[in-house]
Amino acid sequence: VSILATFVANQLAERIKYFPNPTNEKVQIDLGILLEQFEIQVNSANGQLVYQESFVGTNTFTVDLIGAKGYYFISIIQANELLATLKVEKM
Repeated sequence: VSILATFVANQLAERIKYFPNPTNEKVQIDLGILLEQFEIQVNSANGQLVYQESFVGTNTFTVDLIGAKGYYFISIIQANELLATLKVEKM
């Protein structure tokens, strides 16, 4: 894990907000800091990758949880480094 990735992960931990949780479908995510380039991966509770998307130059985005009710994990990744994982419940 690089020093820069650790710094960014710490910044995210202090500032990230996501809502509503639980949700019926959409989750708004505000990273609290601008990331130049990153991707998200959404996994179901059993570990199956259900969605993946790349972003450039943003700090806010929406994720549509299309699928069965249950828990989903949204991972935020930059330069192959995991910065944060969010646990969201879909009702």
